Amino acid sequence: MCSEQNPTTSKRKNVASGDETSRTLRGFLAATLHSLRREQRLPPIKGDLSSWIFQMHGFEKDPETQEYRPGKSDPALMPSLTAWMGQMTGPRLDPKKVKGATLKASEFQDGRRTEELTKLYRKNLKEFESQFNRLALGVLDAYEVPAGLPTRSNLSTFEDALKILRASHALEVCLAVHEIHPVTLIVRASRGDRRAVLDLVKVDKLFLHDPCTEKVIREAELRNDRPFLEQLARAQTYRPKLRAREVHRLYFYLLFMLESQGMQLPTEHELWRVVDPHGREYESLGAFERDFQRRKEAFAKMMNDANP
Repeated sequence: MCSEQNPTTSKRKNVASGDETSRTLRGFLAATLHSLRREQRLPPIKGDLSSWIFQMHGFEKDPETQEYRPGKSDPALMPSLTAWMGQMTGPRLDPKKVKGATLKASEFQDGRRTEELTKLYRKNLKEFESQFNRLALGVLDAYEVPAGLPTRSNLSTFEDALKILRASHALEVCLAVHEIHPVTLIVRASRGDRRAVLDLVKVDKLFLHDPCTEKVIREAELRNDRPFLEQLARAQTYRPKLRAREVHRLYFYLLFMLESQGMQLPTEHELWRVVDPHGREYESLGAFERDFQRRKEAFAKMMNDANP
């Protein structure tokens, strides 16, 4: 067993396997941090970011009230999703499976491939969609995404993929930076909460022209409310200063979601050794446990609040 003072000390025979799992998981967290820090360079897309976020979470719009309500889902869907996410991102993930999927996904990031697709996108949209769909399905197969998940049907076009990427990025920034679910901010903004409007614009400038913020922004413009409009201008240039600790926080929220659906988590000691084996983020097991519990309480509150 590892000592609680030094999580890298171990006499177990399967250290290599444990180290490989730790490296793979930390690679996933590092890639997430890099993605959140990097300024988005996605093609422009029209639509309402708030509606994409609602749809990503399984909400459906009531045709009469135009409000979003939890939609009906396949009872077998969540267990399938939980099992898959546990294999790909859980603390007991399969390193070989993750590495193989990552290698396949790298085709999207290949410079020559990207250039070819960009040219095709401008010249022949129909052929572009065909090639994009083939590549996207190849990545989903590599990651072994279950056939019944909405992700497969929602990636039928490039535009659908952009919507998912934009909604996913907004979710991650809200949870990691603001420690609040985007659904909660969207509902508050639609009810006139100015702070929620500013927080949403900090997350993504698409919220400047979203139904959930338009009433507050329009009223401020009509009244020439300079203090708020100046805050709004600053919100558009906001760049979150993200560290590894914020990404750990985001990862903990993922674990709590999986736990709520029946996945058994390892002990906090085991999780600490996997997430922070060199003790760079947490000076002791006790420090890790305290942060882990704080995040669990925050997660419970966020899920309770995120009910439009």
